[in-house]
Amino acid sequence: MALHAHAPGESPFHVKGGIYLATQTYFAKHVDGGMASLLAEIHDPRLRAFIEQPFLASSWYDVLPVASLIDAEARAARQPLNTYLRERARFQAKVDLGGVYKFILWLASPDSVALRLPRMLTQLFDFGRIEILHKEPRFVRAELSGFPALLSVWYVNAFDVYCEAALKAAGAGLVGVSASTPKIVETRLGVELASFTLDVRWSAASAANDEPPSP
Repeated sequence: MALHAHAPGESPFHVKGGIYLATQTYFAKHVDGGMASLLAEIHDPRLRAFIEQPFLASSWYDVLPVASLIDAEARAARQPLNTYLRERARFQAKVDLGGVYKFILWLASPDSVALRLPRMLTQLFDFGRIEILHKEPRFVRAELSGFPALLSVWYVNAFDVYCEAALKAAGAGLVGVSASTPKIVETRLGVELASFTLDVRWSAASAANDEPPSP
């Protein structure tokens, strides 16, 4: 894991508080022991105080604590990290895509959702850039840049799960997402920033029983 010099709550890279609020809700409802089980896995009192605070869904909070929190969360949930990340992302996607984005998805085709979703997700952050590099029927390639490298695994897992949920809600069949290896492009305020591409492929709903889309 990449290191940085910022104490929890003090970095200049922020995320909407709904991410942390959903973590608290997830542990309260779906993990034995609730938040107490997560706090028991956190040894840094600053990080413990950070995740215990009350969060407002639309306010901005330091995003870098996510890198340490997801390890503690996976341990508390008694799951391998990647398994936990996907399970947690499914919970978040159900909350988000069933809420403020639901109306958009109902009106949109899979093609338009695939173009909108990267930008919708980057609106959760006050950093980073997204560019659509290529599009064709049932395929979109996007480039994400200016994103803290130590959060790449978290973001890619979340994007994969969101894409599958959103595109299927819009009428797609099978959905496949692949990401390039993150490339460090600069260091800003002691944090390594990366760029990487995300390829999204999907089949028509009538082909839902076919093989998954290939990278």
